[in-house]
Amino acid sequence: MPPTPQLNVLQSAEYKIFRVTVLSPFLVTAFHFFLYGLYVPLFRNALVLLKNQPPSRSRWFHQISLITLFIFSSVAVPLGIAYEILHVAVAYYTSTEMLYRTLIILQICRYIIMLIMGFTIDTILVFRCIVVFGFRRKRSVAALVIGLCIIIDTCALSFSIWTEAAFLGKIGEESFLGFSIQQYVSNVFLGLNALVNLSLTSTLAGRIWWMARRNRNLRQAWEKDPANDLSERLNTVVAILLESGLLYIIGLAIFIIGNIAGGHFDTGSVMIQIGGIIPTLIIVRVNAKGRPSEAEESQSDSRHGRSSIFSRSVRSLSEIIPRVNHSLGGPTGLPDSPSDTKLEGLELPSRSRFSTDP
Repeated sequence: MPPTPQLNVLQSAEYKIFRVTVLSPFLVTAFHFFLYGLYVPLFRNALVLLKNQPPSRSRWFHQISLITLFIFSSVAVPLGIAYEILHVAVAYYTSTEMLYRTLIILQICRYIIMLIMGFTIDTILVFRCIVVFGFRRKRSVAALVIGLCIIIDTCALSFSIWTEAAFLGKIGEESFLGFSIQQYVSNVFLGLNALVNLSLTSTLAGRIWWMARRNRNLRQAWEKDPANDLSERLNTVVAILLESGLLYIIGLAIFIIGNIAGGHFDTGSVMIQIGGIIPTLIIVRVNAKGRPSEAEESQSDSRHGRSSIFSRSVRSLSEIIPRVNHSLGGPTGLPDSPSDTKLEGLELPSRSRFSTDP
């Protein structure tokens, strides 16, 4: 056979090795640094915005959650760099057993970080749904949803670690790094996690959209302009939730595809940063829009403990967006002298039941 085709085959093989073992990790690392560079100022802005909110359980919950996500995202940066460097090294070193062992241990550490961050993200979503839907008396529903999230996240982590442990015992064998049933099951649970996130986000956005629509109907019943500031802001919140939730699900889908691709590219580092950015981005975008002023949550809760489901839902937005307007009175609310208290079977409370005035 002429030497030229042999040279072309050799060059093609070398290029494939370079593309898989060098170019792919380099691009992932570059994008990883880019996302973390965006994450740092975004996290700072989120803390400043939350610090300016009145003290409430929502503010403390979101502060703790965002700080937790940022800490683990920061820890994942050096782990990701070390992982990508070893990923390149194993392609060019002759003795790779120790490198592979270190690589697998780093991967297990990253899986643990992803589990903690995934559970934190699910907890934030469940917390928002609990508050908006007013599940204070239906704690069994909240416990069921939280339990489902814990089971899915734990199973995804367990099968991922099982996969890496199996690889650890096969170092040097021909079947090493081949696709395993454990990895397949892990990807199934990751897909279920994406489905749960999509369901919670869609449910939350749908509830807020319903509240905006009900607010328009209430204003129409009181012969006021339905296109008020509160409805516009609620619709903005819906758009932000759907956009951010879709971005997270797309990132998770790419991570699953990377697992199925058999090690050609690993987007775990990128997925960790996306998981931290999305909840932080929601807080920043919603608070950056600005909202009407409100009384503190404690005053509102003590005065409106027996209000209607709609008024509770509107007030409960303060748990998601700490400064959303509690009152429907004044320029965005109901008139002082209601003439009709029925709308499509819903009893309309008078203005005094919504107002935060003494």
